[in-house]
Amino acid sequence: MIFHRFCSRLERLPEKIKMPLFECPVCMTPWWGTAIYLTAYFTHLPEFAELSVQRLIFTVFIVAGINTIFLFINKIYDTLLKQEEAQPPPNPLR
Repeated sequence: MIFHRFCSRLERLPEKIKMPLFECPVCMTPWWGTAIYLTAYFTHLPEFAELSVQRLIFTVFIVAGINTIFLFINKIYDTLLKQEEAQPPPNPLR
């Protein structure tokens, strides 16, 4: 983690503040997604030339869905890895 030192100092914050700041990718989406969208709009990127509430909401929901899928895939991977580690290694003498 690049910001590990910074995040370790923020561990004292209440849960309601930590989740949208850096702990939960789905919870972070509306805040960071809106900030990035508005930054792209005000820096005049051509893809973000039109600012509309519908487009902003659509973009934030799509990103939240993608983050949810990534978290689900990561959970499946962790479960499979734990199952693989729990299995005894094969006996090479057999």
